[in-house]
Amino acid sequence: MFVDIMWVVVTGSAFMVYYDASKYKIGSIPDVTGFTNADAGVWATTTLVLWIISFPIYLLNRSQLIEKAKFHPKEPSQFRGIILAIFGLFFAFAFFNLIKNIESHSSSSWGDNYPSSSTRPIDQRQTYTELSGIQFCAKVDENLACINPGTRFRVGIVYAKVEQSKRFNTNYLYVKIYSIKGASESLFDKGSYEVNPDWGTFAIPITFEYAGKYKVVFRKIGDEKIGEGIVTIY
Repeated sequence: MFVDIMWVVVTGSAFMVYYDASKYKIGSIPDVTGFTNADAGVWATTTLVLWIISFPIYLLNRSQLIEKAKFHPKEPSQFRGIILAIFGLFFAFAFFNLIKNIESHSSSSWGDNYPSSSTRPIDQRQTYTELSGIQFCAKVDENLACINPGTRFRVGIVYAKVEQSKRFNTNYLYVKIYSIKGASESLFDKGSYEVNPDWGTFAIPITFEYAGKYKVVFRKIGDEKIGEGIVTIY
């Protein structure tokens, strides 16, 4: 999520820098050297690739650059509109990608919300052992069949599915996620989900934002464990 936010900030900054520098006709002055002696396009490009350095320098020197441009104006490129559109597209793509990830994260956040496709009655499934490991998959279909199951996934959303041979007989399932580092485990996140007591299968989407090894545990009220599994995120 942090990467997505920073990409929005960087692309937005590049767009703003090019618009501002070209508006005030900021450009390179002949026979003058220095990092700040640059055209609008150069400022925008360096902001895009070296934001942490270029953007603060531009802001700090903006007033001085505008004053110099009054005596040495650099006419904007005839393709100014196209260049602005390109930087605008970068920003729009980054922004909508951020919104998409926020929505995905919200839909998989801990609480009482869960996708309706992640549940099904016990009589619609095959028989499994009483306490089996959690199955991890990239997605689940409407019948809760795992799509691309595995134990290693890239950073992002991973589905955790628990299935047992009898009904849950509880109104809530509790989920805890532990971060595993070496021989130690630490609580990473937890939450509860309302379920139908007649269900015997349940799946939830979990957003993993950081690489690492995690243990996911499903429990019923009274701390009765019904399944656990370990997944590696890279």
